[in-house]
Amino acid sequence: MRHLTTLLFSFRDYLKEHRLLLFFVELGVTGLVMLSLILLVYFLNIPNPNMILITGEVIFAALFGFAGGVIATMMLIGYSMFFFSTDHSFFSYSGINAYKLLVIIIGAFLCCAFVGFVKHSRDKAEERLLEANRVLAETNKKLGFISSVDALTGVKNRFALRSDYASYHGKNVHLLLLDIDNFKNINDTHGHTVGDEVLHQVGQVLKGIFGEGVCYRYGGDEFVVIDPETTTEEFLSDCKMLKDAIVDLRVHDTPIPVFFSAGVVIANLSESVELRTLLHKADKVLYEVKNDGKDDIRVIHIDAAS
Repeated sequence: MRHLTTLLFSFRDYLKEHRLLLFFVELGVTGLVMLSLILLVYFLNIPNPNMILITGEVIFAALFGFAGGVIATMMLIGYSMFFFSTDHSFFSYSGINAYKLLVIIIGAFLCCAFVGFVKHSRDKAEERLLEANRVLAETNKKLGFISSVDALTGVKNRFALRSDYASYHGKNVHLLLLDIDNFKNINDTHGHTVGDEVLHQVGQVLKGIFGEGVCYRYGGDEFVVIDPETTTEEFLSDCKMLKDAIVDLRVHDTPIPVFFSAGVVIANLSESVELRTLLHKADKVLYEVKNDGKDDIRVIHIDAAS
């Protein structure tokens, strides 16, 4: 039963994408079912067949709108002309039967118009709802992006780092925590606007080398990279590429050489290794580099139980 339902919904979605085909399918279904009802009431000699046929008219106007409603209405009126005419001639009526036929015609058209209008209004409301849901989904996506990306540098922020961390569990990761050396001097010498541009360019270089999905601004002039898909040799090679790239930074045609100190932690992450533990170890190594003269990268290995 579930497979049949899935098949029917798939067929419906296919038809929605092919409106002309859908139109002819609706007309065909309406005509076949209404014809079946007419044959049913005729051969069973039902004394008041219009109640059954009007029910069919309402159903198809509700299902298919004006198109189905008009076809059902015309078939209802056609059978009513046959049923109420003298000797089923379609053209000759007694006084009372002519009056009954007139009432049926007026009622059938009013019923078709009303139910078709309700169906049309419902379809329009559904379209507006779907459009509103689409806009809402796009807005949520944009808000999600804004909330997880640092506006200045274009890399992910600390919130995204905490959110992404669970996805690294069970993987052998290389975590780089870097701090720009003497960044305060850049601000003091060239101004905060230049300092902001330096941070922006460093963020862009990080994304270009490591990929935008694994780069984060941790705060101030500190950045984090967590790469789960590389070897130590490749990761350190990328770190050297980063050093070579940012040492030649230019802001408004002014050369701003940038150096950094970094701690690299290599670990096979289990769920027991918390992010703050990993960052604490990287930070400890980073400040060892700072104390030993800066502008260097130091690497440590930890196990999953650390």
